[in-house]
Amino acid sequence: MSCALLAVVAARMTRGLQRVKALATPIDELVTSVEALESRLAGVEAGRERLERRLATLHRSRARLSVLQWALGDTLGFVARVRGAVPRK
Repeated sequence: MSCALLAVVAARMTRGLQRVKALATPIDELVTSVEALESRLAGVEAGRERLERRLATLHRSRARLSVLQWALGDTLGFVARVRGAVPRK
Protein backbone atom coordinates (compact mmCIF):
# COMPACT_ATOMS: atom_id res chain seq x y z
CA MET A 1 0.00 0.00 0.00
CA SER A 2 2.69 2.47 0.83
CA CYS A 3 4.25 2.03 -2.60
CA ALA A 4 0.91 2.74 -4.22
CA LEU A 5 0.50 5.80 -2.01
CA LEU A 6 3.97 7.03 -2.93
CA ALA A 7 3.17 6.49 -6.61
CA VAL A 8 -0.02 8.54 -6.30
CA VAL A 9 1.80 11.32 -4.44
CA ALA A 10 4.62 11.27 -7.00
CA ALA A 11 2.12 11.42 -9.87
CA ARG A 12 0.31 14.37 -8.27
CA MET A 13 3.58 16.16 -7.65
CA THR A 14 4.62 15.55 -11.25
CA ARG A 15 1.32 16.92 -12.55
CA GLY A 16 1.60 19.88 -10.19
CA LEU A 17 5.14 20.56 -11.40
CA GLN A 18 3.97 20.35 -15.01
CA ARG A 19 1.24 22.88 -14.25
CA VAL A 20 3.75 25.21 -12.61
CA LYS A 21 6.07 24.92 -15.62
CA ALA A 22 3.13 25.54 -17.95
CA LEU A 23 2.27 28.69 -16.00
CA ALA A 24 5.88 29.85 -15.75
CA THR A 25 6.24 30.28 -19.52
CA PRO A 26 3.22 32.58 -19.90
CA ILE A 27 4.33 34.52 -16.81
CA ASP A 28 7.78 35.05 -18.34
CA GLU A 29 6.11 36.20 -21.55
CA LEU A 30 3.88 38.55 -19.56
CA VAL A 31 6.87 40.02 -17.75
CA THR A 32 8.61 40.60 -21.07
CA SER A 33 5.46 42.18 -22.49
CA VAL A 34 5.04 44.43 -19.46
CA GLU A 35 8.67 45.56 -19.73
CA ALA A 36 8.17 46.36 -23.41
CA LEU A 37 4.99 48.28 -22.62
CA GLU A 38 6.75 50.25 -19.89
CA SER A 39 9.47 51.17 -22.36
CA ARG A 40 6.88 52.28 -24.91
CA LEU A 41 5.03 54.22 -22.22
CA ALA A 42 8.22 56.12 -21.38
CA GLY A 43 8.53 57.06 -25.06
CA VAL A 44 4.90 58.13 -25.20
CA GLU A 45 5.34 60.25 -22.07
CA ALA A 46 8.34 62.00 -23.63
CA GLY A 47 6.32 62.62 -26.79
CA ARG A 48 3.42 63.95 -24.74
CA GLU A 49 5.70 66.39 -22.96
CA ARG A 50 7.05 67.62 -26.33
CA LEU A 51 3.51 68.05 -27.62
CA GLU A 52 2.47 69.97 -24.53
CA ARG A 53 5.41 72.36 -24.95
CA ARG A 54 4.55 72.79 -28.64
CA LEU A 55 0.91 73.40 -27.80
CA ALA A 56 1.89 76.07 -25.25
CA THR A 57 4.04 77.73 -27.93
CA LEU A 58 1.12 77.65 -30.37
CA HIS A 59 -1.21 79.21 -27.79
CA ARG A 60 1.26 82.05 -27.23
CA SER A 61 1.61 82.55 -30.98
CA ARG A 62 -2.17 82.61 -31.38
CA ALA A 63 -2.43 85.27 -28.67
CA ARG A 64 0.20 87.39 -30.43
CA LEU A 65 -1.56 86.91 -33.77
CA SER A 66 -4.83 88.02 -32.21
CA VAL A 67 -3.18 91.24 -31.01
CA LEU A 68 -1.66 91.82 -34.45
CA GLN A 69 -5.02 91.24 -36.14
CA TRP A 70 -6.65 93.75 -33.80
CA ALA A 71 -3.86 96.29 -34.49
CA LEU A 72 -4.16 95.79 -38.25
CA GLY A 73 -7.93 96.21 -38.11
CA ASP A 74 -7.52 99.35 -36.03
CA THR A 75 -4.95 100.71 -38.50
CA LEU A 76 -7.20 99.96 -41.46
CA GLY A 77 -10.07 101.74 -39.70
CA PHE A 78 -7.85 104.76 -39.07
CA VAL A 79 -6.75 104.84 -42.72
CA ALA A 80 -10.38 104.66 -43.84
CA ARG A 81 -11.33 107.55 -41.53
CA VAL A 82 -8.38 109.65 -42.78
CA ARG A 83 -9.30 108.98 -46.41
CA GLY A 84 -12.87 109.88 -45.68
CA ALA A 85 -11.80 113.13 -44.05
CA VAL A 86 -9.70 114.29 -46.99
CA PRO A 87 -11.82 115.93 -49.69
CA ARG A 88 -11.59 114.37 -53.09
CA LYS A 89 -11.22 116.26 -56.28
